[in-house]
Amino acid sequence: MTQRTQDSLVCSIPARELRSTTVLRWTKQQEDEFIDHILHHFDFENKYDDFYLLLERLGVDGFEDIKNDQDDGVHMIIVRKVQDKITHLRTKAGLGNQPIRDPSDDHGIQGGVARQIARDLYGGGTQVNTRANTGRNAERNAQGNAGENGV
Repeated sequence: MTQRTQDSLVCSIPARELRSTTVLRWTKQQEDEFIDHILHHFDFENKYDDFYLLLERLGVDGFEDIKNDQDDGVHMIIVRKVQDKITHLRTKAGLGNQPIRDPSDDHGIQGGVARQIARDLYGGGTQVNTRANTGRNAERNAQGNAGENGV
């Protein structure tokens, strides 16, 4: 286990400054660890299995005895933030809090579900119609339609 102090960093923030209101900026590698964890723990009932291993893989383990400068336990702040991140990503992927049947009985559904979740979490293959990109989407669709109509 890594030896931590109040000066040890949690996502570039010294542990002494970490608060429950602090927004953590996870790296791409850490985001990949979250996704890998979710892909290996589909079912809601298992979403926190291997949690301490996940903390280690995220590089935020070893803070059990560390307090911030407001005397709050840094470990518990991290635990809540990691749990919130898992919940957020599961919701984004459409997993939510619903139990999932054992995919081993469904002839390869696990692979399809895993690919869909990975696409959802990485944001690939989706076209989000926000105000900022509605014009780009409409323009792209118009170009596609113009090509189909021989214009």
